[in-house]
Amino acid sequence: MHQANEQSYMKKIMRITLVFSIFLVLASCSRPTDDKQVIPVRQHIGNQPSTKLSDYAEDIYYIPLETPEDLHLRGNERVAVTSEHIIIFGGQCYLFSKNGEFIRRIGSRGRGPGEYSTASTGYFFPYNSNIYFPASRIKTVAYSLNNEYLEEINLPHNFVVHRNISDHLLAGYRMFHDGNADWNIFVFDNNGDSVWVKENKFRFSGVSEITFYNEISFYYYDDKLHMKELYSDTIYKFSHNGELSSKYSLDLGDYSFPPELKEDFEQFLSASSRKYFNVTNIYESARYLIFEYRFNRMNNIMICDKITGDIENFPLGDNNDGIVNDFDGGLPFLPEYNSNNLFVQLFNPFEIKDHVAGEDFKNNSPKFPEKKNEFEKLANSLDEYDNPVLMLVRMKE
Repeated sequence: MHQANEQSYMKKIMRITLVFSIFLVLASCSRPTDDKQVIPVRQHIGNQPSTKLSDYAEDIYYIPLETPEDLHLRGNERVAVTSEHIIIFGGQCYLFSKNGEFIRRIGSRGRGPGEYSTASTGYFFPYNSNIYFPASRIKTVAYSLNNEYLEEINLPHNFVVHRNISDHLLAGYRMFHDGNADWNIFVFDNNGDSVWVKENKFRFSGVSEITFYNEISFYYYDDKLHMKELYSDTIYKFSHNGELSSKYSLDLGDYSFPPELKEDFEQFLSASSRKYFNVTNIYESARYLIFEYRFNRMNNIMICDKITGDIENFPLGDNNDGIVNDFDGGLPFLPEYNSNNLFVQLFNPFEIKDHVAGEDFKNNSPKFPEKKNEFEKLANSLDEYDNPVLMLVRMKE
């Protein structure tokens, strides 16, 4: 009897210990973390490998956008994609199906309630599938993909750029002129009220006359807002409740951009795109972290494999060409937007037709000859005045 009671007591102790252990694990998971993966960038800056697109991509395909009688795009618009839609941001915002059929305009240009001055600075927020248009220096308007006007958001400052963190929180970056400013990142709610500010840790002397748009890079991955400041070696991510944690640390060494450059305009102009890792765009998928950046007065693209740790750098040349397309011998690849593993780029029909008519394409022996034939048929089916064609690249996982 005594032994049975002792066994029962021990089982209770084990249950309590197990429950307490689970509680500790859950509690630790809920805390914000500053653990970050270090990416050895500096030894790869300026390299010139001969890697091809097929080393990173599983497949490519093309979607010509329908050309309604009253809608002619220029090909320099910005693009976003979902599983069901293609969104084009230009003077106005246009919605197409995943097959390229035109569906509707989103919102309208103007100065009245709910209108925007231009859709070119709008953005798609994947977390709630809504579209946001900066309507003025102090307001942003939100629409659904069904063209339903949702709300007007007050901006507490004149930000260079701002993005949604969640349905009710946003982050904004103001122009970095004053070297002794207290903050540079401002998190606020839909009423324009401050939630918190990120301390300015990149101080310099005086007030700079330099205006530089690329002092902040915002991007979305896994429905969460990420950011990198020009003068920081860290990529941060926001949780949906507004907490900020460091995700990647870039080992840049002497290539890290010093904020003191802003003290001298001439020095800034001569050194900003020559000596330092000057990021212009960041894309992230399940496997890859991709940077577009300026170095040695050249545009480059760097691909970091998060699984293997391999890093490759591609100088884009004077014409800003992309990575060699060895799938079908088509135009080089330079991403403009990505939705997790799907990367996209817009081409004008005349670019495709000119490429196919060239000797380089005719003499090219790509990895998939049947895809070359399909690409040639696509080119022959296009009129040079048609709306752009979307190139979609599915990256490896």
